[in-house]
Amino acid sequence: MKTRCLSVRIPSELIHDLERAKEIVGATSFSDLIRDALRHYLAELSLLSARSEKIKSSDEVTKGVP
Repeated sequence: MKTRCLSVRIPSELIHDLERAKEIVGATSFSDLIRDALRHYLAELSLLSARSEKIKSSDEVTKGVP
């Protein structure tokens, strides 16, 4: 798997929450935590997008039905 290094700035008020999340999920580093969170976020986004497209297409089909 190819990877790309991203440098991100995290607001200081979120650091405590990130440290807690890291402990809760058992991540060994912030990189692991952020990588997994991003992976889950993108998967959810894809699911929501697919659902939205499905709803839009069914709405278009039912528009012509009285």
